[in-house]
Amino acid sequence: MTREEAIEILQEKHDECKSFYDLAAHPEEIYPETTKYMLALRVALAALRPVSREQVEKVWRGCE
Repeated sequence: MTREEAIEILQEKHDECKSFYDLAAHPEEIYPETTKYMLALRVALAALRPVSREQVEKVWRGCE
């Protein structure tokens, strides 16, 4: 499995959970663990996405 495929699957699951959660009348009662599950999916997605050059340069400034 490629990184892109994993990102696509995780994003799909996150969006699916979010739609169920957002449509529920009392989501915290009906889906008590969904908030933690969606957070875990967001963390996994962030870890799989590449870091941009700007983000690297912001943290690791070049020598002058």
